Amino acid sequence: MKVFLQLRAIVFNIIWIGIFITLCNMCVSDHYEGASDTKIERYQTMIIDQSVIEAELSNEYTERTIKILKVPVKTYEFNYIFTVQDIPYTGTLDLQKLPEDTRIKIYYLKDNPNIISLDPYKDLEIEQEKGTSNADLYWGILWGFLAVFSILSLILKFRGEEQKPKQTLHKASPPVSTVPTDQSPENTRTLSEDKPLINKEDHSRFMPR
Repeated sequence: MKVFLQLRAIVFNIIWIGIFITLCNMCVSDHYEGASDTKIERYQTMIIDQSVIEAELSNEYTERTIKILKVPVKTYEFNYIFTVQDIPYTGTLDLQKLPEDTRIKIYYLKDNPNIISLDPYKDLEIEQEKGTSNADLYWGILWGFLAVFSILSLILKFRGEEQKPKQTLHKASPPVSTVPTDQSPENTRTLSEDKPLINKEDHSRFMPR
């Protein structure tokens, strides 16, 4: 059982290291690549067309918890479906909090309803800031630091397991009974060896002389 728990902890650490490295790469790439003209055009088109629709969320969702500087951050992944011109479109949404209703308003691109946005105004603002703001770079540095810290922690854990001294159990020696020097074994007696004390009377003294 102990070995299974150790292996599970190692696997989880490796998964988190992969996530941190991926996020670091994404943030740094976004910073140096700058804003995407294609994404900006899509968000602007959604705002101009006001192509908004109500999507139906699934009753089941997947909860994920990511610790950022030991602070847990939860996200909730839902499946959604909506219909445009009798054609159903499905996908997944990541929400920062649980919705109060199973129906949610989303924006979609008329030319391709598979492209959606919960808030094209906010997404447009974030996309336009790429390349001009250092926020993505700072986030990339943070994710990179967490990845390096996780790798070092995993290495130190392995070294600690290797250097841990092996302990052996010592069996206790059975107690040795000794005989005092001033008393020989012949003088040692037990209750079972003692003869019962019997008061013997001299009946001859009651006989006539």
